[in-house]
Amino acid sequence: MAQLHRRIRRLPHHRLTARVGFGVLVGALLWLSTAAARAQTPASTLVGAAELGALAERLGSDDPAAREAAVAVLRALDEDALPGIEARIVSLAGHRPPAADVSAAIADIRHGAGSRRADDQIDIGPGVLPALAVRHDATLVAVCESVVLWRALESIGTTASYRMLADLVALDGAPWEAETHRFVERVGVRLGPMLIAVRNHPNTMVRRWSRWAGTELGFDVPGRAIQLPAVAHDSTLLADTLQAYGAVRQMDAMRVLASYVGSQHAQVREAARASLALFGRNAIWAMREQLELVTGQDANPEWGWERTMTALYAAHDDARLAPVRAELAAGQAAAARADFEEMGRHYAAVLLRAPELAQRDQMAAGYASLGELRRSHADPTGAEHAYRRAVFLAPTHAQAPSWKCALLALHADLELSRGVADLHAYQRVLELAPADVRAREVLDRVSGAHASRDRVKRRVAAGAAALLLLVAAVTALSYRSERLTVRAPNPAEVSDDSDTSPGSLTAPAA
Repeated sequence: MAQLHRRIRRLPHHRLTARVGFGVLVGALLWLSTAAARAQTPASTLVGAAELGALAERLGSDDPAAREAAVAVLRALDEDALPGIEARIVSLAGHRPPAADVSAAIADIRHGAGSRRADDQIDIGPGVLPALAVRHDATLVAVCESVVLWRALESIGTTASYRMLADLVALDGAPWEAETHRFVERVGVRLGPMLIAVRNHPNTMVRRWSRWAGTELGFDVPGRAIQLPAVAHDSTLLADTLQAYGAVRQMDAMRVLASYVGSQHAQVREAARASLALFGRNAIWAMREQLELVTGQDANPEWGWERTMTALYAAHDDARLAPVRAELAAGQAAAARADFEEMGRHYAAVLLRAPELAQRDQMAAGYASLGELRRSHADPTGAEHAYRRAVFLAPTHAQAPSWKCALLALHADLELSRGVADLHAYQRVLELAPADVRAREVLDRVSGAHASRDRVKRRVAAGAAALLLLVAAVTALSYRSERLTVRAPNPAEVSDDSDTSPGSLTAPAA
């Protein structure tokens, strides 16, 4: 019966069952992988307030895995998510739990992090999931969302994210005061620009926090703040600090701002000029003072603040750009005598110190020549750098397509040096530049055409050699046969003395 069962094709069979089970297993694995991919979606794509709200709702889920996934995604938000976080904070402002309930929820989160005293210097972030495991009512979920967003903004670490963090703290105010002190201890002077900017914040607790932390960190006095090592050696932090002083119109910062309008760092220089302009005529004395320091001459008292500011900026620019103009002239002279390496060094100094002075088309052509030189000297990395700078400087130049073609060829050469033959790239190079010998050679060698031609050549050479040997052998044989062959005598050529032979002798006459 069992044998009969196996022979009937339309009846169920254990192989069919196994195949169906395998298909179900594969489908389940695919579904799980898709779900995992959705759970691991990059946080940068979740930038809307609606998506952040949906994640916040998952903090209150009965499923521990869902809560853990939501916390992981919220804490991994990056700088691209700042607009969505800002919109989410605004949407939360209208409905917040009572302050007493918020304080109780913060205590529960702190206990979940292992703290047993209110003055413990502990990060309460790790206490979110343990607290939600005990209960996940609306109040605790709201406070946990604030903690997780706080850690995300702290991790982003920009002045803009810290500014949003102040707005997040302002949602509940006083219950977060102890946490703001711990936050200052964790981050330090990088909070300076934000603390300056929120001095006039609508929330009382935030204003109090700003004054206390600003004094603790040394940002209450502008002249002292810019001398802090962390600020003086960080152009971004210095620029943000100058911009913050201008935003709040701190009067004792005007002299500091005027001293940085000629900075060698473009970011700092632009921030100082923009902030100084916000003071308008109130800063004319600082502008005149700085103008006299730069030019060595008294400022014209009849000029208004705008004309004085323009003269100050022009004096700084002339002093700052004079050596850069000399570098530009030296680079142009080096290009004229075809010393492209020297040209590249001068042009690099111009682009670093004053890119606004760059003669883009001229410099791009020079960099392309430098790339060609380096490529001929077997320096693909240096050649690629030069060609990239040429394309960057003049992307619409008439020769830009050929520079891009050279970049493509150099990239293919670099890949080939790593053991990867990009035949498509070399084919594209030949389409754009049919005369490129290197691309044609590589294609011939890698595709086998070169070896095929070598085989044909070897076969032709071998055949020709065999033919020559055959001809030589035939010639030698024929020559030897002629030497060995005895020709038959001709009767007409027999001499008269032949009758004196012994056979022809006759008796003499009597």
